[in-house]
Amino acid sequence: MTMILADTSRNNSTYFWGERTSTLDWCEENYLTSNYIAEFWNTLTSMIFVVLAFISIRQCIKYKLQKRIIVLFLGIALVGIGSVLFHMTLKLSTQLLDELPMIYVTNSFAYLLIESGSELKYGLALPIFVFALDVAITVTYIFLLNPIFHQVSFGAVIIFSFVFSAILLRRLPNSSHGKKRLNSLLLRAFFGFLFGFAAWNLDNICCNSLRSFRIRFGAPWDALLQMHGWWHILTAYSAHCLSLFLTALRLEISGARPYDIKYFFPGIPFLSFENVKQD
Repeated sequence: MTMILADTSRNNSTYFWGERTSTLDWCEENYLTSNYIAEFWNTLTSMIFVVLAFISIRQCIKYKLQKRIIVLFLGIALVGIGSVLFHMTLKLSTQLLDELPMIYVTNSFAYLLIESGSELKYGLALPIFVFALDVAITVTYIFLLNPIFHQVSFGAVIIFSFVFSAILLRRLPNSSHGKKRLNSLLLRAFFGFLFGFAAWNLDNICCNSLRSFRIRFGAPWDALLQMHGWWHILTAYSAHCLSLFLTALRLEISGARPYDIKYFFPGIPFLSFENVKQD
């Protein structure tokens, strides 16, 4: 999701990655921190997706959770890697490695959410539809290279995922203790994305003011005003919570094994199956 901003003063071939070929740029000043990284703070904060995803994958393997959940976290890690490469280079090829996996992962999440029961409702029809949708969005976006198209496509699936998650949560019995845990995860995911979206808009709308304040405050405090970096941090947290919500929801519906949600500093949740009492 993007802002078109021509940072022409820092777009030339003298830097490590050469001229920017991406259709998108951001409010962070290019190559200001390092000649080897186009957007240092945006690159650094993108790594949070990868870190949280691989910690979750390790837990999935440890607790022998479903392979489809592992694939979901691998997808989130891929989004993070694509984002790192894009913000590091500002090349069109890496831009697509950032943006297209966002579509694939959100569509896959929506599919897993719809098929969250113990039995498949739609058989092969739904995965075929999701695959066709991925292909259609990919071809259209590569042809148009229109950021609005990407933003609308991504945003529509995100909205659907939150709404459908709330519907599934409401269907659970009120007496279920697990419902409280799920509600907490969903709220954290929702507000994480909401505040992240607010930061993304600030980065777009108030760029000149943000740059002025960053110059005034200087290092290291200027890093706190990298709003696109906050978008990464908050949406990584949101994606992590939403993926845990899906995992816990599937456990809740199946009733296969008791689980708990443990929170670690600074409020990052993880599934736990150790010393858990059956509700």
